Amino acid sequence: MHPTLKGTLYAAVGALVGAMIWYTVARATQYEVGWIAWIVGAVIGLGMAMGAGDKRSLREGMIAIALAIASIMFAKYLIYRAISGPEITDEEIVVQILAAETIRSHGRDPAKAPDAVWIRELGAAQEKVKVMPPEQVAGIADAARDEYFTAGRAWSNFMRAMLGSPINGLFFFLACGSAFRIGAGSGEDT
Repeated sequence: MHPTLKGTLYAAVGALVGAMIWYTVARATQYEVGWIAWIVGAVIGLGMAMGAGDKRSLREGMIAIALAIASIMFAKYLIYRAISGPEITDEEIVVQILAAETIRSHGRDPAKAPDAVWIRELGAAQEKVKVMPPEQVAGIADAARDEYFTAGRAWSNFMRAMLGSPINGLFFFLACGSAFRIGAGSGEDT
């Protein structure tokens, strides 16, 4: 097997294992331990070094960086999903939509409606949803999710979570730098 391919495979395994360990720690603690990204980057670089051996160069370093970025994004996505809370059900989505529509139909802005109005309309909406066919509930919820994702809100929230603080940027930089430096070896093109 070609040394670059072997190094890429080893580094990819390191990337996947590192991402899953980081996710597991975050899920268990309900806290993202950012410095684990640095370790993940180093593990990816070590995987490249072990697989490619002495045949490392700029190319292997760049592959290690790409794997580090992919691994960090994958882990951050899993962590974001785990820490951000449980999935909202189709029924909960439709109840919110129906309540907001009813408030709007009375000439009020749902964002400015008093709690008492929301409580009343949410209760009425729950009763409506109870008698709706499941297919109709699923259809309304799917349409709302599609609108949410096309609006880019989920992506922007995810990116804010990824790059939300300077310390996240530092660990991202250290992870990529470690992956490159260890993965590229001496940096002499072979």
